Amino acid sequence: MNITLRIVVTTMLFVNLIGVSYAQTENHSNNASGKKRCVVFRPDLSYGYGIGEKEIPQGTIFELHATIDYQFNSFFAFGGGFGVNHFLKYGSFSSVPFFVHLRTYLLNKKWSPFLDIKYGYNISIRDSDNIKDTDHWKQQTGNEECFSYYQYSMNDYWYSGMIGVQYKNYDFGCSVGKLNMNYHVQQHCDGKIDEFDNTTRQWFILLSVAYNIQTKK
Repeated sequence: MNITLRIVVTTMLFVNLIGVSYAQTENHSNNASGKKRCVVFRPDLSYGYGIGEKEIPQGTIFELHATIDYQFNSFFAFGGGFGVNHFLKYGSFSSVPFFVHLRTYLLNKKWSPFLDIKYGYNISIRDSDNIKDTDHWKQQTGNEECFSYYQYSMNDYWYSGMIGVQYKNYDFGCSVGKLNMNYHVQQHCDGKIDEFDNTTRQWFILLSVAYNIQTKK
């Protein structure tokens, strides 16, 4: 777990401790947010954009996740989930993420702002189409016959942090995170073929909507 993620987790736990202390001093029958101590199922849909380097595609990201949390009190929930991630470029490429999830609510109100993080592992299930690139080789060698094929996939660890608000059972949020973008390169030049794999960390930003299903009525 890198230093940025550790700072985020520590901050969220600190905020939760403040929330728990506040909750202990208020009337427990006054639960304006409607959150109960129980298991919560949360399907969420996210749509956003990946921000890459020159050799990495910049395009649309679509996520459909299912989270299962335990709501410990009106301020804190912890759990995990899975889903499907799609990068909509070059014929699209996809992965199945598995993750742990931590959420801290800042207020016990009808409109409840929250912070949460997801940290997990992407398993690639579909690579992109092979993309032919000639511009790079023309600039580097001046040889019109040199070109490369690129093929992309999402794999390995990823994480995201979200700030949002919950109204009744609905969540609305914006998240920023990083994922591993892998690419396989096949270089053709002067009758020779060289192949190699490379990985880079890519930023992404997403807007999300979710629905919370509490198991306790």
